[in-house]
Amino acid sequence: MFFLIIQQVNRYAVVLVKNKINLILFYIRQNVEKIPAPPQNLSLEIIRGCNFHCQHCFSRLYSDRIAQAYPFQCMPTDRVHSLLKDARSIGCRTVTFCGLGEPTAHPDFFLFLSWAKDLGYSVEFTSNGWTLEPEKLGMLDSRDSVRISIDTMHLQGSPRSQDYLKKMADLFSSHQKNFKMIAVAHGDCTPEIQTMFLENNMPVIYYPLMKNARSAALQKKRTSLIPCLYPWYSLAVHLDFTAGPCPCATWVSVGELNELTTLRDIWYGAGMNNFRNKLRSGNFPDVCATCDRVNRKTSAWIQALCRKH
Repeated sequence: MFFLIIQQVNRYAVVLVKNKINLILFYIRQNVEKIPAPPQNLSLEIIRGCNFHCQHCFSRLYSDRIAQAYPFQCMPTDRVHSLLKDARSIGCRTVTFCGLGEPTAHPDFFLFLSWAKDLGYSVEFTSNGWTLEPEKLGMLDSRDSVRISIDTMHLQGSPRSQDYLKKMADLFSSHQKNFKMIAVAHGDCTPEIQTMFLENNMPVIYYPLMKNARSAALQKKRTSLIPCLYPWYSLAVHLDFTAGPCPCATWVSVGELNELTTLRDIWYGAGMNNFRNKLRSGNFPDVCATCDRVNRKTSAWIQALCRKH
């Protein structure tokens, strides 16, 4: 199951529109001036490890990189603080806390949230929700996005699944004024999850079956292959302090942060510009071959808009 939970969706919709406008302006600028605008998003891989060990989780494919038991591999707290300040100084507005595993399992995760809010960031993260307590979410506001991913919810014969479901129900119930949009997708136990939200007066807005959604996706006509906007919009910093264009590909690096190299140096440096040039010319790196972002009509529309300018 997957639940997309966005706080105060009416206000957040305005933020989404502004972000889309910013993306368009970035793409226009990089095509016309060939100079990237400052990054708007910082993706921080703060942990490799998870408090769950789900058999079906994609992170198991990266067992050579992710800790399967304590102690987890965690980004040092002082480095997170310095990166947040550095990125804010060059224009970043949003920070995404991520990792191969569960970001909230970092022992100082909620300290990071506090720092980010003090610096004026909008915060994004995806969690399994197990470590989230109602009082800990009080620091978030309408600009922030929290995604709760709920998996392996077969209730029969699984006491832990029942405990997990009850905990999630309590969490959502305590914040039902803030959780406005719920997306529920695919799985034979989806009705049980839907019932949980309906009983707590939580709106279920999107409820497709995986089979139907996949069939619909395959029927869509893909008209062109153009790059995603990550390299012009977001800078990802990995656990080993290498930096790259994509938070999903932690093994792709365009530079390494150290005492002599800052986020600004990497963003405007040769490594990142070479990666952008590959995408601009249609010479997609191998890591992009299966990525959905290089094959979207929304990006094609932005590209068409750029040609008019």
